[in-house]
Amino acid sequence: MRIPKMDLTKNDQIKKDPISDLRRKADQGNAEAQFDLGLSYVLGWGVPQDYAIAGQWHEKAAAQGYARAMSFLRELNENTGVKTRAA
Repeated sequence: MRIPKMDLTKNDQIKKDPISDLRRKADQGNAEAQFDLGLSYVLGWGVPQDYAIAGQWHEKAAAQGYARAMSFLRELNENTGVKTRAA
């Protein structure tokens, strides 16, 4: 049995598409998308790991009353040293 060669360019594109869609929703003000995009930055999923940017997105979600973002901001401040306005 022969295993077909994978096109890594295509696989990289698959990873980028969910982030592009998430960023579009976050830019439109969707609090859940803002939280998820921030989490992507914390984990380095599809974007470079960056706690400061993660905090910015979580602040936007928290400003809309998104409880998970409020909680996560406290954790981010305590565990990474990143200071946000909501801390």
